[in-house]
Amino acid sequence: MQARTIAIPLALAAVCMGMLFGATEVATVAFADEQGHKAISGLLLAIWSLGSLLSGLVVGLIRWRASNAARFQRALLALATLLLPLPFIGSLWVLGGALFLAGWCISPALIAAVSRVEETVPSSRLTEGMAVFSTGLMTGVAPG
Repeated sequence: MQARTIAIPLALAAVCMGMLFGATEVATVAFADEQGHKAISGLLLAIWSLGSLLSGLVVGLIRWRASNAARFQRALLALATLLLPLPFIGSLWVLGGALFLAGWCISPALIAAVSRVEETVPSSRLTEGMAVFSTGLMTGVAPG
């Protein structure tokens, strides 16, 4: 029963996170195009990914005291907070820096979410639990 009560909020959170990802990707390309440098959008998104990559390496080295649920909530809050100023940025350089910082929240959120799925879903249904979370994430990216 616990797995079912945890799966629905995690799936909804994954949808919201996916919407953030999708909206940020689309807005980044649109902003670079508006600035007359559409080709730079790939580099900007790579910078965002680099922040995520580096934070994933760091997170993997830390032995956490906080619960996976608390870490997931904090990482999502930090991600949303760091993405809030994006509509007010007027420079590609500043956008690159902002995306890099926001990228630092992606891996911690995903790692904590997957860890939460692992600790709440019975091992016999772990693949299904991961699929529900992944589907929620991709469902959010599409309309984002």
